[in-house]
Amino acid sequence: MSGPFYRFGEEPVVGSTYHAFRDFDALQGFLDLTGEENKVPIYEIEGLIVEDDGFPDGLQVLVSKFGKVEEVNY
Repeated sequence: MSGPFYRFGEEPVVGSTYHAFRDFDALQGFLDLTGEENKVPIYEIEGLIVEDDGFPDGLQVLVSKFGKVEEVNY
């Protein structure tokens, strides 16, 4: 599986591994709980899954490509 997956916070670096959400709905649910909706940058990442614990936010992805998600109202 190569993505897209989602993460928030700092801009990813191609070739680095990051924790990621499986889909946008899982990320949105987390941001709703923390009160950070519309306050943090969100990135759509693609890459190789290097670890998967089975939870919605349980991926570690070796990034091969990414893009910032622009103008999302979540």
